Amino acid sequence: MIWLVLAYFFHTTGELCISPVGLSMVTKLAPLRLGSLMMGVWFLVNFVGNTLAGYIGAFTEHMGEYGWMISLAADFGVRAEHAGLLGVFGGLAVDAARVQLRPVDYLRDASWHGCTARKKVTS
Repeated sequence: MIWLVLAYFFHTTGELCISPVGLSMVTKLAPLRLGSLMMGVWFLVNFVGNTLAGYIGAFTEHMGEYGWMISLAADFGVRAEHAGLLGVFGGLAVDAARVQLRPVDYLRDASWHGCTARKKVTS
């Protein structure tokens, strides 16, 4: 029971720390006339993310009952009762590897999104 209370505590504390920072970032980076709209989009993205997390949680609750997941877990030497965890963390590992392996040249060049802070000004 204590783990559930601690999980809610840390989740709520993290949300209380990130939400004001995110809203501040949105208001600073958005154009003046679109500030309110972008704040609404911030909350909409939070809604979509939390809804998606609920669907993923509902799916992974019963993931260990699927035959293909149990056989995949057996191939990796994981017990059948931990097959759902293999699906969740295996998916996260594949996604992290995908992000690490893609080319990131566009992150080095700030001109693709109109940022002029890194461009050299020639006069």
